[in-house]
Amino acid sequence: MAGTGTLTVTRPTGPHRDARRRYRLLVDGTERGTLPPGGELALRLPAGRHVVRAAIDWTGSPELAVDVRPGRRTALRVEPAGSAVTALFHLVGRRRYLRLVPVAG
Repeated sequence: MAGTGTLTVTRPTGPHRDARRRYRLLVDGTERGTLPPGGELALRLPAGRHVVRAAIDWTGSPELAVDVRPGRRTALRVEPAGSAVTALFHLVGRRRYLRLVPVAG
């Protein structure tokens, strides 16, 4: 598939865990930027399937495969996968501390 598309990842603000921390965004295993609370990261990527993961320290989200279409925008939201109370439990599952959610649009 020729051409490029845009992958946009947003991170909501809110009074939740990690309020003063940045999340790292990895695309196809390579760090492509960071997201502060309320931040947005827009990446131009070759059209096709890409594997996205958010990370913080040694933990993060499960990998999510996304299809980037030429000339189109693919949107995701990264957020904590639970509350401050459940944070310790999520640390045990190294890829369950964060979650990536597709955003319709």
